[in-house]
Amino acid sequence: MSIADAATTSSGATPRNTTPSTPLYGLGYADSADGTGTITTPNTILVMFTVEGDANLDGTVNTTDFTIESRNFGAGGTWDTGDFNYDGTSNLADLLILTRNFGKSA
Repeated sequence: MSIADAATTSSGATPRNTTPSTPLYGLGYADSADGTGTITTPNTILVMFTVEGDANLDGTVNTTDFTIESRNFGAGGTWDTGDFNYDGTSNLADLLILTRNFGKSA
């Protein structure tokens, strides 16, 4: 069994690198139809490789992203409303992702 195989959980997912100094990256997206204002071009979806916690897809996790997260906390969500782990809700898990990457850039 390789180290990678040993690191795989029973669900088949490989745990993330959780070193505090290393930002975690993910695919963020924004849909113009959701009304968040992240992208304003009608009928547009933006998908971007960025730092997890970057709700507005500007490449940096900062107070703007925190504001987006706090306004949507506890609500159903998408990436541009603060649901960074794609579980359907903007919650404590997403806030922890944001705080871990606060101040980091893609």
